[in-house]
Amino acid sequence: LLTDGAQEEGELRASDFGGDFVFGFATSAAQVEGAVAEGGRGRSIWDDFAERPGKIKDASKPSVTADQFHRYKDDVALLKAMGASSYRFSISWSRIIPDGMGAVNEAGIQHYSNLIDELLANGIAPAVTLYHWDLPSALHQPHGGWLNASIVAAFVRYADVCFSRFGGRVRTWITFNEPQQTAVQGHGYGTMAPGRCSNRSVCETGDSAAEPYIVAHNILRAHAAAVEVYRSRHGRQRVKENGEHGRIGMTLDCVFLYPADQTPGSEAAAERGMEFAFAWFADPLFTGDYPPSMRQAVGSRLPSFSAAESSLLIGSSDFLGLNFYTAQFAAQNTAGAGETADVADGVAPWVDCHVDMTAVSPVTGKLIGERTASSWLHVVPSAVQHMLTWISHRYPAVPIIITENGMSEPNIPSRSLVRSLCDDQRVRFYRSYLSNILQAKRQGVPVQGYYAWSLLDNWEWAMGFSERFGAVYVNFTDPALPRFPKASALWFKHFLKAHSMHIRGHVVQ
Repeated sequence: LLTDGAQEEGELRASDFGGDFVFGFATSAAQVEGAVAEGGRGRSIWDDFAERPGKIKDASKPSVTADQFHRYKDDVALLKAMGASSYRFSISWSRIIPDGMGAVNEAGIQHYSNLIDELLANGIAPAVTLYHWDLPSALHQPHGGWLNASIVAAFVRYADVCFSRFGGRVRTWITFNEPQQTAVQGHGYGTMAPGRCSNRSVCETGDSAAEPYIVAHNILRAHAAAVEVYRSRHGRQRVKENGEHGRIGMTLDCVFLYPADQTPGSEAAAERGMEFAFAWFADPLFTGDYPPSMRQAVGSRLPSFSAAESSLLIGSSDFLGLNFYTAQFAAQNTAGAGETADVADGVAPWVDCHVDMTAVSPVTGKLIGERTASSWLHVVPSAVQHMLTWISHRYPAVPIIITENGMSEPNIPSRSLVRSLCDDQRVRFYRSYLSNILQAKRQGVPVQGYYAWSLLDNWEWAMGFSERFGAVYVNFTDPALPRFPKASALWFKHFLKAHSMHIRGHVVQ
């Protein structure tokens, strides 16, 4: 049992955000579910990727992770105890349709049906992500996965099954989580599944100059087609519990870019970098095409949408999901390759946008923010307000939901449980980021919800179990995988009960 031994510093209340604001926690199937060979589940590209030597930092596999497949009732009880009003989780495509295209696995349907029912029975609204990076292996080999245009039909069928079987109980749907990472890390750098790139010291095959754009294009086409099915065939389903219409959107990620200095070149570079990272996916959702800056820089390597595809894309996101963590400095890079990107200099789209990004200010030499366990993640609370403002200016009146926000700590096996539960840095992180989100909301940004990443310590993709993002500690060395709420979970419990909190010290009884 965690008890608060802190003194109050300032005020922040959940009630400040308004009665309709949604607060919850998020996870993904591949990171917490486990049971990869149970219940009829097929293999995913992350199962395959984790078996390749050197791809996962600690050589771990997602075969068990936090075992939410068997322990979902315990995790729902944790959510209820913390006062969460919603839980964002993803469905494993491989668990619903094991080979990606064939027969529906009724055991998989039953698992997610049980999870949804358990959430609703405890007053927690499910928010469901259809695709969180874990493509069925059978769709990647031999079909080429997201490089093959035929995957659009396969995704639409999978989505249709989910809408049909769960739609009356789910109000919020997210088609894709962070498609930029699937495109760039999975098909540009090769550091994430399926591990394709031009660098033959890293990847056996791939084309970093072209494949990220092809993958992104097919994901956008699949999103638009799935949304059309949701709206036309399922009629924006009403949720049985409250009669509200369902909503559907896409979740994007972005590092906010600050100009490295006050020169016009750096200011233009920061804006262009934001367009290549965020507007690459968001512009098509509202304009039907990619940003003009990308069309100009990428040339013929950037695919085109047909008139019909553009029409389907426009307005296809009822809201924008934003996964937000950090910021960097941006400066003009005059090197680059435009129409014939030289992948020896980097990976498209980062070669094409001619932007140098760094966490160290070239002017002051100082780090942009406090370090975390993740090399890419520095604590920059004001950046979330600037990111929200940037989005609201570019896409006026579009509702925004923060679908992920959190930070990592190192997994240190020798650290005591008491010490592991005292995640003061995470408490400060949540409080400072939420304060900036509140300021953006007060300034008119239509932000409607916040999901902390993550509910549980989990399997952190290529980093394995070396980093911990959870508000709840999971003892991965104990076969029972016991859960222990950290100080940040206690903070959220009080925050969500409208108490003003700032926690410094904690004891375990």
